[in-house]
Amino acid sequence: MALNKKFASLLVGLLIVLCLGISIANAQSSARSLEEKTSQPVEEFQQHPYESAKQMFNDYFTGIMKTNGRDGEPLLGFAISKIDLSMPGRITASVALDYGDGLGVLPEAEYALVRTDGRYQVQKQLCVFDMDIKSPNYQSVQCTPDFVTDEDSISVRF
Repeated sequence: MALNKKFASLLVGLLIVLCLGISIANAQSSARSLEEKTSQPVEEFQQHPYESAKQMFNDYFTGIMKTNGRDGEPLLGFAISKIDLSMPGRITASVALDYGDGLGVLPEAEYALVRTDGRYQVQKQLCVFDMDIKSPNYQSVQCTPDFVTDEDSISVRF
C-alpha cells in the first residue's frame, strides 16, 4: 500500500512538473514578438534568399491578419511585390495592405528585412497613408521605424 502511495505521489509530482514546463514554454513563446517569430537564421536565408524573403513577409502579414484587429482595424489581405535583394543587410518588398475599412487597398509601402543577432527579421515600422482626396499628397505613404508607443498614444518622428 505504501508503495502505491509513493508511486501515485511520484506520478502527481511528474505531472505538475510537466504542466509547469509546458506553461513556461508557452509563456516564453507568446512573449516573442511577431518579428522574432517570423525571423530566420542568416545561413538558412542565404540558401534561397528570394523564396525566404517572400515567405518571411508572407508569414509576418499573415500573423498580423490572425490578430483579428487586436491593435486596431483588422488586416483583411495583402499583396507582396517587388522584392529587392540588392542590399544584403536590408531586403525590401513593396506591400499593398487591405484593411477593409472602406478605403480599399492602400498604396504600396516598403517593408524591410534586416539582420539582427544572426537572423533576418521584418523591421517593425509605422506607416502613415495620406488618403485625403483633397490633399496634394493623396495616396502618399510615409513609413518610419522610429516610433514609440505607450498605453494611449504613439509618438512618431519622420
